[in-house]
Amino acid sequence: MLLMIVIMSLPLLGIGLFFALPLGAAIAAYLAVVGFSVLYQWLMMGTMHLPARMGRQKMKGSIAVVRRWDGLRGQVMLDGEIWQAETEEKQGFAIGDKVGITKVNGLKLRVEPLANGHTNVESSSWLYRPHRAAR
Repeated sequence: MLLMIVIMSLPLLGIGLFFALPLGAAIAAYLAVVGFSVLYQWLMMGTMHLPARMGRQKMKGSIAVVRRWDGLRGQVMLDGEIWQAETEEKQGFAIGDKVGITKVNGLKLRVEPLANGHTNVESSSWLYRPHRAAR
């Protein structure tokens, strides 16, 4: 945060160059400082428009894998974490089925079956592998 404030203040701080350097060198250095500051601010503004990578915003629309299911409730695996899940209509999900997350309500996910195994969201990067029983 402090670095961001310093970089955004560089044009103001750069005025001191005119007192320390000859006019030609000060103008060249000041233009370089202003150019760097503008580039940094432009890149910073661009990152504000990137899609969410974590949190509730990322979870909605993701694909989870069913770990356990019974009627309206069960457990799903999303990005390596087990979540409590529920659905509005009684579903017969089997272990390993992929479901789409439609809503995040506290620590519970609202899920629905994927239509024909397809969805309009990108698939989760996590690959489901059932745990093997200890021998």
